[in-house]
Amino acid sequence: MGHRRRGEAMLQDMLPGPSTMASVTAHLGLLEALSVAIYTTDAEGRITAYNEAAVTLWGWRPPLGTTRWCGSWRLFRPDGTPMAHDDCPIAAAMREGRPLRGNEAIAERPDGTRVAFISYPAPLRDPVGRVLGMVNVLVDISGRKTTEAALAASEARLRLATECAGIGTWEEDLRTGRGQWSAESMALLGIDRANFTADDCVEPVHPADRAMVAEAWQRAVEGGEHFDLTFRSARPAGDGSERWLLARGRAERDAAGVPVRAAGVLFDVTARHRVEAALRESEARFRASQELSPVAFAILRAVRAEQGAVADFEFEYANPACLGMLRAGGRQLQGRRLLSWLPDSREHPLLFPRFVRMLTEGRGGGEVELHYNAAGISGWFRTGAVAIDAERIAVSAEDITQRKETREALARSHAELERLVEERTTALLRESEERRYAEKAMRQSENLAALGQLAGGVAHDFNNILQIVENCTTLLDCELEGDVGAREYTEMIFGAAERGNAITRRLLAFAHRGDLRRERIDPVTLLGDVRHVLAHTLASPVVVHFEIRPNLPALLADRGQLETVLINLAVNARDAMPEGGTLTFVATVEEIQAGQAHLMGLDPGPYVRLTLRDTGVGMDETTLTRACEPFFTTKQRGHGTGLGLSMARGFAEQSGGALLIESAPGQGTIVTLWLPRADRAPEQASPRPGGMKVLGAARRVLFVDDEGAIRRTVGTSLQKAGFVAHLAEGGWEALALLDAGETVDVMVTDLVMPGMSGIGLIHQAQVRRPGLPAILLTGYVGEDVQQAMRSETGVRFALLRKPISVPELIDRISEVLAGDPAALPEPRPGG
Repeated sequence: MGHRRRGEAMLQDMLPGPSTMASVTAHLGLLEALSVAIYTTDAEGRITAYNEAAVTLWGWRPPLGTTRWCGSWRLFRPDGTPMAHDDCPIAAAMREGRPLRGNEAIAERPDGTRVAFISYPAPLRDPVGRVLGMVNVLVDISGRKTTEAALAASEARLRLATECAGIGTWEEDLRTGRGQWSAESMALLGIDRANFTADDCVEPVHPADRAMVAEAWQRAVEGGEHFDLTFRSARPAGDGSERWLLARGRAERDAAGVPVRAAGVLFDVTARHRVEAALRESEARFRASQELSPVAFAILRAVRAEQGAVADFEFEYANPACLGMLRAGGRQLQGRRLLSWLPDSREHPLLFPRFVRMLTEGRGGGEVELHYNAAGISGWFRTGAVAIDAERIAVSAEDITQRKETREALARSHAELERLVEERTTALLRESEERRYAEKAMRQSENLAALGQLAGGVAHDFNNILQIVENCTTLLDCELEGDVGAREYTEMIFGAAERGNAITRRLLAFAHRGDLRRERIDPVTLLGDVRHVLAHTLASPVVVHFEIRPNLPALLADRGQLETVLINLAVNARDAMPEGGTLTFVATVEEIQAGQAHLMGLDPGPYVRLTLRDTGVGMDETTLTRACEPFFTTKQRGHGTGLGLSMARGFAEQSGGALLIESAPGQGTIVTLWLPRADRAPEQASPRPGGMKVLGAARRVLFVDDEGAIRRTVGTSLQKAGFVAHLAEGGWEALALLDAGETVDVMVTDLVMPGMSGIGLIHQAQVRRPGLPAILLTGYVGEDVQQAMRSETGVRFALLRKPISVPELIDRISEVLAGDPAALPEPRPGG
């Protein structure tokens, strides 16, 4: 601004009389000292002279006498639109014959850079007033524009930050009493007036807090204190509860110390206030519970030595039960050292050292029972400890002396009773043995039941993966029909998926959750196939013998799983003979008579008995007891899963037989497998459907599955088969489609889904649409499915076991739509 004023003053000096043009030209040398750009033109607008500042602004030296109006390479208006040279400010001043001041424009230099400037053009006249030319002063305002843009951006960022954070801003002119409040502040206070005074601010405050707010405001204004106050709003929160606000600010004073302005921010702290209130309530409940608890409880803070090691603990809190246990009477323990109160705890491995490990290593927690006899304290205690932070631990202790003495007395009484029973009667020995076998069977059943839950979940997820692979392969097979090379690859994928199905069936077999495909098996042929496999599996130092009784009857089992069991048992025997040895297979027949108590609790009837006997290292009693536990293995990490024997036992029991392991250290191991004899041919599973059919009838199928890939592939396959497919991610979405009136001819649903099971969905759907055909997909038939099929509630559905092929599903849908009674059985009463 100073340069412009000096330039205008010099121009006034240069325009005194008739020799004005010559005077301007003569003074151009002096104008070189100015930082503002100055140039002159003749009456036609041709540039006649300019200084170096003009060259800097234009970015080039325009030729004199030919360049008209201005030396800018290109001109733009402030809004960025192009401006013709004939429309520039100096041309306009020439046309109007008067000076123009403060016109803003943008000049573009030859290198493409742009500079904003303000133009001050004025006409040059002769003594009689005729216009001889023009003189123009250009002031570069690029720096000011940059500063204005930065300020606007800063204000926008501040406004965005306060809006996003829900922070209101306010300021008050203490001289006029007028205030300015942001939209956020107005919303928080519930005020819709644009302007109001400080007195008006009391109105949105809760009546009970108005006096407190007014007093705090007065102190802030008159005493120079910062305003920092939490108060209730007169406007309740959205849920009808109290709304809490936090106002912070300060007053500014003039040079005389008179307060002239106050400004600050406003927050909604309702959520924080609720959390703090809940915390206080929680602390009060905790303290009340500890005050009344019979269990001793204390919080200990570490006391560290100069090197940082934990040297002691001091009591930070102790409840009344703790005071009583430590014989403290009415004395307080806060600040007392643990070792000064219980000096012998330093040497007790379950006290002081355990507390130290809790802080330094994060170990030593959980409850333990210990005996303590020092400092006037004697008895058995159950203690627990947990780290609160890096310096404090919480400790609980319960006196269990009387309970432990009672338990020991009961144990002695029980032992005495057992001795008397054993001495007085041998007749109960068989009952005792039977009870032992029953307890063993119960434990095994409970273990397998627990593992069955895991197997069911694994099978469900694995079946879903296999389902996606088979569905995608079926679609590829249809798309690549006629491509012999691609067909070979899809057949390989189908084969791999079928092997995956077999793995799932075997995993479920040992947990009693799978479906065995039992068939008549010739033991001689079976063992011949096993001999061929073992020839490539077992190491050469192991010699394999087969002892097979002639004319063995057929047995009844799943052939694939039986082969797997025998091979796994043979591999276990090989691992037990690292230096080599002999493995013998024996096949015989055993008949269990009615009324005969079998060692393994088998029902009367004919059985084929398969025995594997090795000359390995054998097992001790502890290992033998746990041999069939799931995941138990004596092999090195990575060389065994611990599932082989548990799966073998599960297969035998599910097949109607049993498995027995006999072993001793250094005497090898004998594994005996009983399987029922095949007196008649079992029911055979229906063959897997072939290729996908195209039915052509646009029947509407509602397919429900929580797996997106399964929904997509099955939906595509159904559409290719001529169906109209409606897809739903879960039970509630499917019911919403039905409630919306969507036409559905048949519903297909997975069993296991989040929120609502497939059985629950079928029940709800058939309540809405009686007679709606339904198909349930599941990897295994559990108790819930069997109960639903026996139910009298009228729930009807066909059953397909996963993973299923798309052609198989289409065939079953066709059967259900055709009204095949075998496809959709009537519900049966009973349990």
